[in-house]
Amino acid sequence: MVSINKNNHDNFEDIQAYQHQRQKTYLATLGHLILLSTLTISKPAWSGCDPIDSISHQSAVTSVFSGTEHQPNTDQVKQHCTPKLSQVKIGSGGEILSSFVVSEHSSGSSSTEVVDRSQISQGKPASGDNRSNSDSKANDGDPELGVLRLQLQEKPPTPPKPTVYLQGRVSYFRSDNIFAGVDPVDDGLLRPGLTLLALPSLGPDTKLITSVSGNVVRYGDRSQLDYNQLKVNLGVRQQLLKRTYGELGWSNQQLFKQEGGDRFAHYNSLYLRLSRRDWLAKDLALDTSYKLNLRFADPDTRSKISNVFRASLAYYPYPRFKAALNYQLALSDYTERERYDDYHQLIGRLSYKISSNSQIYLYGGQSFGSSSNSRISFDGTVFGTGMSFNLPLF
Repeated sequence: MVSINKNNHDNFEDIQAYQHQRQKTYLATLGHLILLSTLTISKPAWSGCDPIDSISHQSAVTSVFSGTEHQPNTDQVKQHCTPKLSQVKIGSGGEILSSFVVSEHSSGSSSTEVVDRSQISQGKPASGDNRSNSDSKANDGDPELGVLRLQLQEKPPTPPKPTVYLQGRVSYFRSDNIFAGVDPVDDGLLRPGLTLLALPSLGPDTKLITSVSGNVVRYGDRSQLDYNQLKVNLGVRQQLLKRTYGELGWSNQQLFKQEGGDRFAHYNSLYLRLSRRDWLAKDLALDTSYKLNLRFADPDTRSKISNVFRASLAYYPYPRFKAALNYQLALSDYTERERYDDYHQLIGRLSYKISSNSQIYLYGGQSFGSSSNSRISFDGTVFGTGMSFNLPLF
């Protein structure tokens, strides 16, 4: 009896324990149902959503767990989003290792969806999540155009500078002592001409200078003295310093009478020229040059050695306008006869650029000097005007 009662007592305690356990289970289940109903029906004072849910305009409550449970993230407040519970695992380097989202939709029936977004963080959408697929497609770019990437536009290559030019000029010169004689003669001459100039480069600081020029010279009152001029020049120009250049070359000049075309003078010359430009101010430049010229002439009585110094102070008040004061000193020693000259010229010059390749100019001044030949006088007034152009060919 004792054993039976003990067994019955034990069974009774087991039954009571079992019933108590079932009662706790029912209460726990009922509590979960009440919690879910509360989350579904009631709308809290705060809510959040991810970008995809905000587009669909669904009511939502979002809680983000990052290491500590039940800590709501209220940084982004947005209405009408799908309630979802998310948990994100962050790696030591700051990268997303995995992300689990538990979302619950309030439209229609309640349903729970668990999505592993660890693949989404690596650019691979998880299966069963259409919104994740749309995120991935958005990152992939337009399905037809593909991913459009901005590229820096390469600077087009600089076109090569032309090396061949056609130069032209028409000038008029007048002097009250045009023949530099003791008995002055007042006359003028018209001088149109063309030059074909080539400047091929021989190195970074070296150029070859070749030119062929033709001019016609016509006097105003003494047409019997009219002549034509042909000149060929070949030289090498070298940059010596930043603003200093040197040139060594040879030139050939022939003069032909206008009537009959007979040649009455022929010159071969070797020359050395040094030139420099210095900017004294923003609009003020000083150009200086020296030229040593050895001329071998036919007839030989015109052969000579010349030293020519030039200086020009140029002022640029406007981009197209130039005003200059020029000085020239020429010392000539004739090699085949007893004659020595020193010639000076001081003139003012104004020039205006009609375009980038053409200009007009006007000048006037005084010439003076002396000569060992008593029949020579350089005193006189000079005046001139003209127009020139420089046309690049190729």
